[in-house]
Amino acid sequence: MNRLKELIYCLTGCYAFAFYPAVLYAEKLDPTSLSIEQLMESEVTTASRTEQKFADTAAAVYVISQEDIQRAGVTNIPDVLRMAPGVQVARISASEWAVTIRGFNGRFANKLLVLLDGRTVYSPVFAGVRWENLDLVLEDIERIEVIRGPGASVWGQNAVNGVINIITKHTEDTQQGLVSIAAGNEERAIAELRYGDQLGDNAAYRVFGKFVYRDDFVDLQGNDAGDNWMQGRGGFRVDWNSNHGDRLMLEGDGFVSHINDEFLLPADDQLGEPRRELEEQSGASGLLHWDHDFSVASTIHTQVYYEYFNEVDRQFSSETSHTLDIDFQHDIALSKNNYFNWGMGYRYVNSAYFDGILSTTDPTYQDLHLVSAFVQDKALFFEGALQLTLGAKVQYYTLSDWDFQPSLRVLWKVHPEHRFWAAFSRATRSPSRGETALSLKPLALPAPVDLVFQANPDLTREVVHSYELGYRGWLSNQISLDMTLFYNDYKDLITVALGSVDYVNGQLPASFENDTDAQTWGGEMAAEWRPIERLRLQLSYSFLKVHVAQQEQGHNDPENQVSLRSSLDITSTITADLGVRYVDSFYVQSLLLGTESIVDSYVGLDLRFAWKPIHNLELSIVGQNLNNKVHLEYIDEVFAYPRQLERSFYGQIQWYFN
Repeated sequence: MNRLKELIYCLTGCYAFAFYPAVLYAEKLDPTSLSIEQLMESEVTTASRTEQKFADTAAAVYVISQEDIQRAGVTNIPDVLRMAPGVQVARISASEWAVTIRGFNGRFANKLLVLLDGRTVYSPVFAGVRWENLDLVLEDIERIEVIRGPGASVWGQNAVNGVINIITKHTEDTQQGLVSIAAGNEERAIAELRYGDQLGDNAAYRVFGKFVYRDDFVDLQGNDAGDNWMQGRGGFRVDWNSNHGDRLMLEGDGFVSHINDEFLLPADDQLGEPRRELEEQSGASGLLHWDHDFSVASTIHTQVYYEYFNEVDRQFSSETSHTLDIDFQHDIALSKNNYFNWGMGYRYVNSAYFDGILSTTDPTYQDLHLVSAFVQDKALFFEGALQLTLGAKVQYYTLSDWDFQPSLRVLWKVHPEHRFWAAFSRATRSPSRGETALSLKPLALPAPVDLVFQANPDLTREVVHSYELGYRGWLSNQISLDMTLFYNDYKDLITVALGSVDYVNGQLPASFENDTDAQTWGGEMAAEWRPIERLRLQLSYSFLKVHVAQQEQGHNDPENQVSLRSSLDITSTITADLGVRYVDSFYVQSLLLGTESIVDSYVGLDLRFAWKPIHNLELSIVGQNLNNKVHLEYIDEVFAYPRQLERSFYGQIQWYFN
């Protein structure tokens, strides 16, 4: 009877067709992951900038573990983020992604703050994240915390719709070598080398190197899109713990990328032939983090990081930037029922935009300053059954002056295994250097006029008032459920405004303006079921409605997204993982032309098999988008050149050594 029950469960997980014999004769496995109850008790840090239990976090939180990353068979950060509900991820080209949370997606999605070990990788220069330059050694990631909804009261500007914090492993957890090689028809070559060891009694280190080469996508006619790219990256991390309450972490990395790209420019009567360009990007960064415990009730955190970035883009605008960021935080337990933290920060950005064939910049050089301070207090009432969190951040930024971003969060433990929470937040998004300084030279339109796009130095901040309501609980040690409802009201959104046609000079003026309001509302759900020890099922669903003033269609976002993932341990050495996702159709609006294109709905099917013939060697085969020869996920909203993903296969070898 027990064997029959296991078979039924495997059928539920979509595996019986492939693994029936293996399931019947598989040995009983020891638990390889935390139980549902243990996961609820695990710690998260991003929502409040201090450690708290996952179950007791008054925010829409989703945690992607290293096991999730490993078993999903993905090779880049954006594909990892597809696991989280409420996150919109779309591949634009071989090197470009559109990633956001709760709406307003795009190549330059500007309402999502992304952190790496607590330092921001959001670029204030172009208002977004260069996902192609966040190509980490995935095996070195401990977890990714995804916060849906504003986090501005503690993280500041641009944490409008959410915060993603990528947390890498402590060097004590990487005390060995790793060689990983993957190759396939799209992932042509991915090679990783990492080594870690001790430095005396209290310190440890690791060093790594990574090389990737990814093949072209195809256009709508099935021809190569000419957008292949390659990148080399290397770095290190050192952790030191004293016996007197001090902890130091020093890390740094650098990279060089060569990115081929194709794009379309308007011609007199139609879109012109694709133009090809080679982008060259390089950068380096360093981070120093110091924690000191004055007592069990008082800890300070100090962080300094520097980042250099350079991009050579002859068609558009080349860019060079230097960023220095200093951050201080103090956590204090005022009593067993009151926890207080406060902090200050300063960021300096020196940026330069250089004219390209299609663009001009004024001013070419500009210094940006961001000064901020925050306070947050969490109080517990009725023996911890009621939790109230008040927080606010005050900041000054060169491009948007002074700002105030408060939040109020309430969590109620109605039962030891059930929580309800609610939140109100005000968050802002500051204009970027690109929006205030970058202009395009006249572009020919399919009309007797040229489009003349001018920068707008008078832009001000975008504002959102957000309302959230959530439930989190576990019905047993096998089933968990997390649900959130939200409503966001946006004011002064920055969009492209077209002026009146100047027929005398044959020009149509355009510029960015704070002239649009919008509302979004919807819900998200994440559920997990572990019917037997060796099988894990994860289901997520998100619904999103976007209403933008004076715009009939949606705004670059699907209304419905569904994801089902199933992980099965066939034996102690063989595993299999199946992922199915559905993404609804949506419209993409061209920023410059004002035209709308539809991206059809699609279903994606991914499958991974892995085998460990010995404990330190893993062999795996991965198939992605197996049910589609090609499919379109997004269209660049600036220069629309649709590129399609192809069905992908690759094999991987991972060898751990001492």
